[in-house]
Amino acid sequence: MKIRRIAAAALALCFVLGSVSCRRGSDEDKGLEYLEEKYPDYTFTYSSYGSGLAYYEVDGFDSRVVVGVAQDEPLELYDNFQFIKYRDEIVDALADLTSEICSQVGASDFNLNFYGGSGWMRDGELTCEYNMSEQTARDYSDEDLSFEEFMASPDAFNELVAVIYVEDAEAYDLDDLAQIIIDAVDDSGYVFHIVRIDFTDNADEFAGTVDRRPTVYDYQYSFYAEPDDDGHITDYSWSEA
Repeated sequence: MKIRRIAAAALALCFVLGSVSCRRGSDEDKGLEYLEEKYPDYTFTYSSYGSGLAYYEVDGFDSRVVVGVAQDEPLELYDNFQFIKYRDEIVDALADLTSEICSQVGASDFNLNFYGGSGWMRDGELTCEYNMSEQTARDYSDEDLSFEEFMASPDAFNELVAVIYVEDAEAYDLDDLAQIIIDAVDDSGYVFHIVRIDFTDNADEFAGTVDRRPTVYDYQYSFYAEPDDDGHITDYSWSEA
């Protein structure tokens, strides 16, 4: 942790000064140093810099890696490489978890919002669109984690954001729905920074989200929670459109 904060402070100073020589001199590229220390088995190459973010190419992957600095005290570095490396596994995990919730409420179709893309489950088939390099997820973990460790780490800032289509939203008790979500998240063993699940019975609008946008604006209920560092949902709220 101390090494990461020292590197964070150095990189933050470079970003604030905006100096090319500071970022690209003999010992100034703290973003690259940070990546090489955290992921010693991968090769990174500096690509560009802009708006407080440094971009790197990584051998074996199409998407660029982003390194940024959180300006809260203490200053800390974050990156998105593990979201890139585990992209497919993360989507599968989120889809499986959402499908489990659906099975408990008699639903099957849903939309997913995830880091770097979106997905649509229709008739048991998941379709995804990705745009990893344009996103800046914040993974603050100290080391290169296994997928299971990554999904269980509060520092990874994973999120579960979905819209579930139900035939009649009015037929559900909100307390029962909340307990279904809480139990599913607890049983998954994953730690999420945010859990938001909307429920809608507007079939026409929901059908129009495929290949166009994952968001349903005419939802009936929206569940929102920020689980604790162990992944448990101890407090939540419902909003109605």
